[in-house]
Amino acid sequence: MLVNFLAALVAIQLIQGDMNNSTTMNFNQFWNSFLAVYQVFSSENWTTVLYDAAGAVPLGQAIVVATFISCWLLFANCGIYFLFICEYLSV
Repeated sequence: MLVNFLAALVAIQLIQGDMNNSTTMNFNQFWNSFLAVYQVFSSENWTTVLYDAAGAVPLGQAIVVATFISCWLLFANCGIYFLFICEYLSV
């Protein structure tokens, strides 16, 4: 949860004010940012957050935002994939 908290703070600094309030998962407030980061962390409809965030910012910043969200997904699921690999290699 602490890592999600820190990622939400970074996401607020990257995207705050660029997204409109009609988007459900926006990064204008901390709670919404935390929920969006947790949604990416859980891999549940994470592409919705990615497309909404990348579409709301200018092109140069969209690359940074898309890279941040994609790296966050990779970091979040790296432990799960590592455990699966270790489990299958030990058999």
